[in-house]
Amino acid sequence: MKKNTLYIAILILGFLEPSLFGQTASTSDNIPAQALAHRNVVFDVEDAGISKSIEFGADLAWANEQNFRRNILFMGLDQIDIVRASFQPTYPLIGGTELTQEQIDDLNWRLYLINTYVGPNTNLALNCDHPWVDDWYVGEPENWEQLIQTTAQAFMDDGHNIVSIGAFNEPDYGWGQGTQEDMYYITNLMNNNIFFEDIRLSGGNTLSCDEALSWYNYLLPAGVNEGNTHQLAGSFDGFADFFTTVSSNGDHATDDELHNIVEALVGYEYGMQTGIWWADIDLASGEMVKAFDGQRIGYAEHRPNWTAAAVYRSPEGKIQAFGGTSERQAVTTKYNFLSKNRVVYYDGIGPYREFVLEMPGGTGYATGQTNAERVINITYGEDVQPYINGQYKLVNRQSGQVLTVAGDYNGANVEQSADINSNMQKWNVNPVIPTVGGDFSYYRIQPVSSANRRLDLNNFSLDNEANIHIWDFGQYGNQQWFLDYVEDGWFYIRSRESSHCIQVNGTGNVEQWEITGNFEQQWRFLPISAEVEFSAPQVPDNLVSTSRKTSIQLDWTANTETDLAGYIIFRAESSGGDFQTIGRNISENSFVDNTVVEGITYYYKIKATDESLNGSDYSNEVSGIASGQNDEVCHLTFDGHTNDISVNLNHAAAMGGSYTEGYFEEGQAISLNGSGNFIHLSPDIVNHDEISLAFWVNWAGFNLNQRLFEFTAGDNEHIYLSPSIGGQMQLTLKHLGSEQILTAAALPANTWSHLVVTLGDEGASIYVDGNEVAQSSTITIRPSDIEPFVNYIGVSPSNNGFFEGLIDDFRVFNYPLSTSQVTNLFNNLSIEDITLNDNSVSIWPNPTKNELHVKLLGETSNGITKIEMYDLKGGLVVTDNISYNSTRILDVSSLTPGIYILKLQNSNSSHIQKIVIK
Repeated sequence: MKKNTLYIAILILGFLEPSLFGQTASTSDNIPAQALAHRNVVFDVEDAGISKSIEFGADLAWANEQNFRRNILFMGLDQIDIVRASFQPTYPLIGGTELTQEQIDDLNWRLYLINTYVGPNTNLALNCDHPWVDDWYVGEPENWEQLIQTTAQAFMDDGHNIVSIGAFNEPDYGWGQGTQEDMYYITNLMNNNIFFEDIRLSGGNTLSCDEALSWYNYLLPAGVNEGNTHQLAGSFDGFADFFTTVSSNGDHATDDELHNIVEALVGYEYGMQTGIWWADIDLASGEMVKAFDGQRIGYAEHRPNWTAAAVYRSPEGKIQAFGGTSERQAVTTKYNFLSKNRVVYYDGIGPYREFVLEMPGGTGYATGQTNAERVINITYGEDVQPYINGQYKLVNRQSGQVLTVAGDYNGANVEQSADINSNMQKWNVNPVIPTVGGDFSYYRIQPVSSANRRLDLNNFSLDNEANIHIWDFGQYGNQQWFLDYVEDGWFYIRSRESSHCIQVNGTGNVEQWEITGNFEQQWRFLPISAEVEFSAPQVPDNLVSTSRKTSIQLDWTANTETDLAGYIIFRAESSGGDFQTIGRNISENSFVDNTVVEGITYYYKIKATDESLNGSDYSNEVSGIASGQNDEVCHLTFDGHTNDISVNLNHAAAMGGSYTEGYFEEGQAISLNGSGNFIHLSPDIVNHDEISLAFWVNWAGFNLNQRLFEFTAGDNEHIYLSPSIGGQMQLTLKHLGSEQILTAAALPANTWSHLVVTLGDEGASIYVDGNEVAQSSTITIRPSDIEPFVNYIGVSPSNNGFFEGLIDDFRVFNYPLSTSQVTNLFNNLSIEDITLNDNSVSIWPNPTKNELHVKLLGETSNGITKIEMYDLKGGLVVTDNISYNSTRILDVSSLTPGIYILKLQNSNSSHIQKIVIK
């Protein structure tokens, strides 16, 4: 088959809309080819969200000072609502009423930790600490009750408040404590003892959440008014249902031994009111506790995999995504965080509407389980944190000097010094692997001068002034760091072990200190090729906008600095308004915004940045508005790439696949294998009131329920086309629970077919090889109703219906094509009548040296036709206008000999011709 003459010229010369091809960036340059997720977490940063109050606490059942302090450091003292302490049935009471010295020593140690790190009037939850159970308590509920009361009184005498007591700890596991009946008798005694009148009585904090409801229900008649469970075994259903039941009964729902943030995320969803962290916590746990005081704006769970994820907005407005897994039962799960209303940055990666987070799991308890959890900062606006992963110089904000290691040996000191471009001043800064163990929100920092050593916090210290040095690679938290963004490229570098910042002290030594906000604690990550300097580049000049039908193009005069890193593009919907970063690290001086909505006026400004992360002042502000007139929104030829050759630059990204001989003998098609290959499309490509999709397809014809394309807005909102479902090709639209379907004969296998789908005010139609094969006027759902922004060719993100076969020449229009236009496409003709053609255009002499004559014949209502000539790099070298029935003489005497492209363009059609200058 042959493409039309115009298309052949474009293909041979690698040329269409020359000012855009290879010279212009777009908002689709960062389309991610990410693996499909198991679940979507859809969120809107402006959503009012869900607000719930949950109290959190730190654990002293395992009375470890380091763990206890880390809980407080990461959550913040103001978040410690309760502390879990214990009574010990390991020794009989002296005289039946007095604690033994061993019990007193243990109680005093716990009191020391509470008083030192939390303070007076602390709310306490008491339960059983059971290294063993002395026979004095076995079968003697009165003795057990007396132990609890005596211990509680000691804590109260020291000025603390007992708010909850559970007679047994993990009673389903046993630990020698007794039976359900034993706990019933003890609880019943406390319920009838005025001493415990204002204290919650907790029902069996079971090891397995599947056992929790049994213990809680059994103990209800004894006076239990608090349900409690752990999650070290048991099903997701059992965990969620337990909290739902307890809270719906009006009782207090508690998990007094949180092991992973998944328990808190699920607990938040189903009614948990108190959560106490077992042992110690890390960044993700501490940040989640703070975020819970704000609003939850997105949530998803995978019950069979025992994982969950959510997005929260903190009271300060910080947006954070969280993922968590069961400590002992998780299966690897991918979550796709989907931003509904704007592009955002995920830990500096973007601008994206979506981001896939894989949470690792295992195959069983202690078999591959890493207790994984993660927090991701979601940022937007004018000041967005950089993405960090590579080699850097670390520059201190206060001094302007760089982080330097004194040598390559264990204990080599880290200090600041003037930049001399030494390897001892260069650092590999890379994210930890997801299976590092527990929280994987961290980075390792390695001096380039040392192959085996890492930046290290001396002796796991939690104290201010602890020294920072390097040490042999280790798996512990004292060699892991998180990057806490401040502003304008500056970060705090904070320890996984202590949460403190590394800072430069008065002598130039590097140590840790609690966060103060001082510049001594703030660092920039410069590329190793950059100079340490703070002079801003010049302001970009002459920013102008060009409004098109479905996009807006920006152009400006390129900066001339030799260390220019690129440009940042900002957009707002009012002049001087709330500007958002829609493009970053743009190396070109031209940019197409294809994420606009027709009819809305957008305002733009830009900045230049250099390699040292210095930013210029803002450029002049310009505005633009997409008209929404009929347009070819996107045209993917798949001729060895997934770039959009239309002026809108709606580029795509391929996940696998290969290029092979296509329908057109001059070009290629993309081959998808039916088991993991697909094309990821630009997010706003079909978000129009009416659309048409046209493409050539050669289906292998195997598995049914595959997807030719699917466009979604998350779960249960979609448009898709399947080559065969139940023996019929099926177009399906679903919105707000309503589903509309149009069917036709199944797509033939192993042969090329031309498919066109139209959706418009007249309904929906399907065309095969230029013929309408199905039509319905009752299809009323429009793409703009759904507002899809997760768009694929060749797969369904919900059922993994991977397409097997070939796709060629994929086009999207923002209007329903007419029958004649569909026929023209099938016959490889322009969809409009061509008025600029070989009969109407005469150009001579060619080759030429000094003058080029352009003559245009015929009559048209289009009026003026634009003349443009480009060099092969896309540079515009000549521009003019011509009317019909006239001749223009172009002066080309100043052009360098070579090949140029002459383009004639009016509102109806184009003509492109190669010109040789002698």
